[in-house]
Amino acid sequence: MGHSNSLLSKNNGHGAVKAGQIVLIFVIASALGFLFLYWLSHSVSPDYWPTGVDIYPRWVGTRAFWDNQSPYSPTVDLETQRLIYRRPAYPGEDSFGFYYPAYAAVVLAPLSLLPVEFAAILWSSFMWGILVTVVVSSTFLAPNRLSPIRWGLVLLAFFLYRPALLSVLNGQYAIYVAGCLILAWWMIRCERYFLAGFLLSLSMIKPSLALIPIMFVAVWSLLTKRAGIVLGMLCTLGAMLLLSFWKIGWWIPDFVQELGEYSRDLGTWTSRDFLSLPGIIWILSSILLIGLGCYEYRVRTKFPYALFFGGLLLNLAVTPHTLEYDLAILILPLLFLVPILGRSALSYIYLLVLIWAPWISWFAFTLAGAPIEVWWKAIWQFYPFLIACTLIITTVQELRSTPRS
Repeated sequence: MGHSNSLLSKNNGHGAVKAGQIVLIFVIASALGFLFLYWLSHSVSPDYWPTGVDIYPRWVGTRAFWDNQSPYSPTVDLETQRLIYRRPAYPGEDSFGFYYPAYAAVVLAPLSLLPVEFAAILWSSFMWGILVTVVVSSTFLAPNRLSPIRWGLVLLAFFLYRPALLSVLNGQYAIYVAGCLILAWWMIRCERYFLAGFLLSLSMIKPSLALIPIMFVAVWSLLTKRAGIVLGMLCTLGAMLLLSFWKIGWWIPDFVQELGEYSRDLGTWTSRDFLSLPGIIWILSSILLIGLGCYEYRVRTKFPYALFFGGLLLNLAVTPHTLEYDLAILILPLLFLVPILGRSALSYIYLLVLIWAPWISWFAFTLAGAPIEVWWKAIWQFYPFLIACTLIITTVQELRSTPRS
């Protein structure tokens, strides 16, 4: 797992050409996504909430923030509910709180200048653009790519990856975080360390996805004399925090309280699940992967991918999540596995099954007549662990087959 087989390898060459291709892919994909989502929002009447709904609470909260008001106030929640439900939320319904660190309003400020319906569609189209760009660039523009038929099937599997697809339709944030992380990875390979730290900080608008792996990257950066990464992170995150404290004061207690309400009322994977048997197995497998990553760093000069992905999985395990949206972040380890599992026909089939597992399990639960809530709990209990086991096996195989540096 210490090899470099990605677009982000410094030794790939033709970096400027590939950067232009990446921008072109993003622009075309985002434009097509915008047209489709615009049509969807105006031609198909949603039964429950509008397209890109999860930008609504952040849009309202961001506007409140720049008006020197707390985005965590009941007034902000009520305004959001009136936009989404056309009324206050009933007991048991999603209250659509802000739920994010207040400094997220700095990153999302441009969206708050647009009408909310347009901002939601635009955000979702950008998420589609990021998804397409990350998948295409990682599987096609990189060296050692798959054959055309295998590549086409992998593209189809990723474009229809259930957590990512629903994240696009609902304007969720895991794809945004994934885009920031993989772009930061690229900047590290290009030795633009301060910019990499800047991008890592931008991904921190949702710490429930990226806090632990980013901390590992920071430690790795210091150990390998890439202090510019940490400097970029500290400057960017520090500036956003100072601005947020200046605008609305000490918001941390309100944020923690809002997170508690989120975990209690909305969570599909909650704090109560951490110490369940699936939770313990998931956490232990993540720690084992982290341990392999530490060993990988000690015996290799390459970036310890196992350490990063172990931190990513551990981060998911110890934070609450709603429905399956946050599982979209798993496109990162899945993309990393493409060239590894694409080497033989059998492992390639397993790769496709791994990507399609959310859909396969959903169909199975639906045919069995199980409520969707049961499937939401089940997918969180088995799917990340399955990813972790696959990464553990491939890491061990790579460490055994690759000579020490």
